[in-house]
Amino acid sequence: MPATLDLALSLSGCRVVQAAVEVVGGEQRNYMMHQMHGHVVELLDSPHGNHVLQKCIEVLPPDTVQFVVDELCAFPDHGLSIAKHRFGCRILERLMEHCPADQTRVLVEDVIANVYVLCRHPFGNYVVQHILEYGTQTQRSVVINALLQGGVMQLAMHRVGSNVIERALGQCNAEDRRLLVHHLVSDPSTTLAMASSRYGSFIAQRLLELPPSPLLNELRQQLFEGLDCLKASKYGKQLVECIAPEEAETESGPDGDATDES
Repeated sequence: MPATLDLALSLSGCRVVQAAVEVVGGEQRNYMMHQMHGHVVELLDSPHGNHVLQKCIEVLPPDTVQFVVDELCAFPDHGLSIAKHRFGCRILERLMEHCPADQTRVLVEDVIANVYVLCRHPFGNYVVQHILEYGTQTQRSVVINALLQGGVMQLAMHRVGSNVIERALGQCNAEDRRLLVHHLVSDPSTTLAMASSRYGSFIAQRLLELPPSPLLNELRQQLFEGLDCLKASKYGKQLVECIAPEEAETESGPDGDATDES
């Protein structure tokens, strides 16, 4: 396929190349890959070519796509810039899913160095979530420490950052989870503000779904003591049923509809 690059960068041609990557082998496959060498950034930046790169990473052996990692590492501010790119974030995600940690280490470390910024970014947050899911235990713990130092509560109430906190609660080990929960319940007033906020209320709900612990018992107590505030909040009221079911019942009629107080 002498026109591999041109096809990869076109709307219909990229589908042809993706199909070919799945079925060809030997010298033909090596020839196709050779034509992409030196053009990884161009492919990444293309709405069509990025799908070809993703397919290569998904179906080919990790050593065959080493050129992708090498060219991305040569990119200025590689981890940060690529994670914030609307298509580059997908490439980093596929690399973490299909390549060993040693192969992606340089890219992942650069992402981790900028993790607090990326947590708030509409594309970068997905890369951080992928580190929490596919990274090594050491990488996960470094991310958690960065979140703690930057301010977990602020992220928990952020439109994008709250997704990272939710993923962290589900993916980190018991000790890192304990540290996260501790920071989220350490100040009753801010905990209540979180639970009453649009995005923080989802984090509070997620916390209440975790296995019981002294810290989570403390959270329930804090929310119970702030029940009036929760009931007055558009977003916090959804937690009332979890904290005090009997209170939720008094707010509705026998069929679950709001009582008529007029």
